[in-house]
Amino acid sequence: MNPFKALWGGLKKSWPFINLILNYGVTRGFNEALVKQALAWVRVAARKEIDKAERREWVVQILMEKGVKESIARLVVELAYQAYKSEFEQV
Repeated sequence: MNPFKALWGGLKKSWPFINLILNYGVTRGFNEALVKQALAWVRVAARKEIDKAERREWVVQILMEKGVKESIARLVVELAYQAYKSEFEQV
């Protein structure tokens, strides 16, 4: 069986759900600029002498103070953290 065909089939079935989630996020302020802003704060948090969970909470709190809803802030921080980690994997 062609693995790409199976992958496409899975994406095709999941697309309505993915679209729903993306639309939810976009209507509540999720965008590339917000992820970049969170990434900048994740970099600052990485230098703090606190554990990983506290660093994440610190960035979430900063975003919430700027008017970002908590659920979107948490999503953005996780995406920013993954981007931050990938910066080191490329080196």
